[in-house]
Amino acid sequence: MDTEIIVHPDRHGLSRYRKLSYPARYGRYHEVRFAGHTCHLNLGGEIRFVQGSGPDWPHPMEWLKRSLGNDWIYYSVRGYDDTFDRIGEYYLPCFSYPGNSLLGSIDFSQPPLQRAMRLPGSLAAAADRLLREHTVESRAAEVLTAIAAATPAHLQARARRLQRILRARIPVLPPDCRHVDYDVIPVMISEGCLYNCGFCRVKTTAGFRVRSPADIRQQIDALAEYFGADLANYNALFLGQNDALAAGSATICRAAEYGYRRLGQERSLIRGPVVLLFGSVDSFLALTEADLARLAGLPQRVFINIGLESFHGPSLARLAKPVHPGRVRDAFARMLAVNRAWPDLEVTCNCLLDETLPAGHIESMATVIADTLPHHYPRGTLYLSPVAGTGEPTLLLRQFKKIQSLRRIDTLLYLLQRL
Repeated sequence: MDTEIIVHPDRHGLSRYRKLSYPARYGRYHEVRFAGHTCHLNLGGEIRFVQGSGPDWPHPMEWLKRSLGNDWIYYSVRGYDDTFDRIGEYYLPCFSYPGNSLLGSIDFSQPPLQRAMRLPGSLAAAADRLLREHTVESRAAEVLTAIAAATPAHLQARARRLQRILRARIPVLPPDCRHVDYDVIPVMISEGCLYNCGFCRVKTTAGFRVRSPADIRQQIDALAEYFGADLANYNALFLGQNDALAAGSATICRAAEYGYRRLGQERSLIRGPVVLLFGSVDSFLALTEADLARLAGLPQRVFINIGLESFHGPSLARLAKPVHPGRVRDAFARMLAVNRAWPDLEVTCNCLLDETLPAGHIESMATVIADTLPHHYPRGTLYLSPVAGTGEPTLLLRQFKKIQSLRRIDTLLYLLQRL
């Protein structure tokens, strides 16, 4: 195996996230060629993206990405019809952990992918040897020193350290994180949610609790140190956990404004700072016009994702979601009203796909959408996902197409991606 390392420090990518049908990188990164692979590293010398160049690499337009949680995600362009129409992106993220995709997955046991996922160890060792055996130009030496330190043990320790800073797990991110390729800085402003619905696979089982202002500031200060120079490559904050909207607009805005300053969003190499969070039916309906004005006045664009699940009473009962269907319909109508009135706020919502729910689940969804929207409205998205990540894909996709074919609101599949 070729162990030569070619280092191109401080490459510059795009400065704004875009929907592109070809591989693109954002912000500033280091490019390294090693062992038949092109690796893009963050400014701390840690591998973020890998593409193979050998004949056994699955496809020249596909790549692996390593997340902050040290998971590998494969971005695929092949074998899945209408990917953009179904998820709003040209590439399908395939996870190395159990997911809910109806569009297929990738075999991570393939030898070329296994070799690529082992690159952090071999690259760190090769960088260490090169530094000990040769004189290296100063900037390249700085990058190689960082690479040599980014061993697999270091990367795993970094993921654990992030979890310690947050004192929480993030089992799922809002679907609107797709707009920033899920590259978010997480800040926990609350824990749990208002409902703990019976069907939910990502609930914490604990009651809802708002973190204190001191706790939130301590997290943000620790995150500034954790990300270091690589802060410049992030323009998005995720305020967690599963119903951060219930923490109230004062807590949300205090965290967003402090994060904007302390985490340098105004200086990000990627323009268009955003804040993303989850909300529930009741926390969303509880927002006053003053709350909305406060959120719209933030220096970031705000995305709020609301879990509706179903408009059908028997289905909500089966799901053990303690919300009246009338409240769900009210939340959907208010989502449309907020999106019309506040250009710097965008509210999206989630509903479920499941062929085993009581008859009327999909029909009531279609009826509410058609009755509420006489024609297509361009703001806001309805995301649909299987209840438990299982089910007959053909039947679930048929349900998805029935709703999407109404063409009244952008309708996409929700891929449950964790941090």
